[in-house]
Amino acid sequence: MQANVSYNFVKKRAFFLRRALLVICIVVLLALLAPVRRVLYYNSFVQAPCVITAKSLLTIRESKSNSRESKSNGDAGVYGSYRPQFSYTLTLPGGQQVRTKGFEGPDILVYSTKEAVQHILDRYRVGEKKSCWYDPADPQRALLVFQGFTFGQILSSFAFFFLAFLIFVPALAYCLEWQLWRYIVLRTRGVLTRGIVVNRVEQRRRDFTINVYTVLYRTGENQQEGVARHIQLMAPPIERHSLPDLYNIFVCYDPRQPMYDRCGKFPRLYRIIPGVVGSLFFLGLTLVFMYEALFNLYWI
Repeated sequence: MQANVSYNFVKKRAFFLRRALLVICIVVLLALLAPVRRVLYYNSFVQAPCVITAKSLLTIRESKSNSRESKSNGDAGVYGSYRPQFSYTLTLPGGQQVRTKGFEGPDILVYSTKEAVQHILDRYRVGEKKSCWYDPADPQRALLVFQGFTFGQILSSFAFFFLAFLIFVPALAYCLEWQLWRYIVLRTRGVLTRGIVVNRVEQRRRDFTINVYTVLYRTGENQQEGVARHIQLMAPPIERHSLPDLYNIFVCYDPRQPMYDRCGKFPRLYRIIPGVVGSLFFLGLTLVFMYEALFNLYWI
C-alpha cells in the first residue's frame, strides 16, 4: 500500500505542477500586455509647437479640519488635493490647430497645497510658446510636460497587473477544469467501479469534527490487474450502520485522466452550476483587466 500511496502522490504532484506552471506562464503573458502596450503607445508621441491660452488651479478634493489646534490659530485647517491645469493650442505639421488641455503625463502629480501648484503656474505665461507632445492618432491627447514611459513605470504597471491576474486566472482555471470540465468528463465518459476504505483519519475543526477516508480502487475491466488509485472522501463522523459495507463504495473515474475521479456514482448535471457561475464571474474580471491593460492608456 505504501508504494501505491507514493505513486499516487507523485502523479498528483506532477498533475498540479504542470497546471501551476501553465497558469503562471499565462499570468506573466497577460501582465506583460500593459507595459508593452504602453511602451509602444508612448513611444509614438511626437513634438509640435503649442501656445498656452489659459491656466488654472484644479481642485480635486478639499476638506476642512475642525481640530482645536486649527481653531486656536484662527485657521480653518483646509486640506485638499490640487494640480495645475493648462489650456493650449497645438499646431500640427499640416497647419491644423487643435485646442486641448492638460499638463503632464503619463504620471500626474497631485499636490497637497495650493502654494505648490501656484509655483508651477507661475513658471508659465499665457501666450507663451512651448513644445508639446501629442498622440498622432488623437492630437487631443497632448502634454505640455511629457515624462516618457520610464523603467519604473514599466515595473509598477507589470506588478499591478501581475497581482491582479494572479488572483483571477488561477480561480478561473480552477472553476473551468475542476468544477466544470471534470464533472462533464465524468458524466460523459466516466467509468463506475467499486473501492474499499483503507484508512480513516479524524480531523477536529473549531466547531465540528470530520473524518477523512482514504478509498482504494482499481481501474480497468480486470480489477485484479488494473492500476491502483486512491481518493479521499471527507465526511462528518458516521455511525457504523450509516456505512454498512466499507468494501463496497462506488467510485467514478475518467480512464483518460487519472486525476478526474470522485466518490459516488455519475455526477448529476446540477454539479456544473457552481463551475459555470464561477467561470463566468472570473472570466468577466479577467476580461475587464485585459481591457484596462490594452486600452486604458490615457491620463486623467
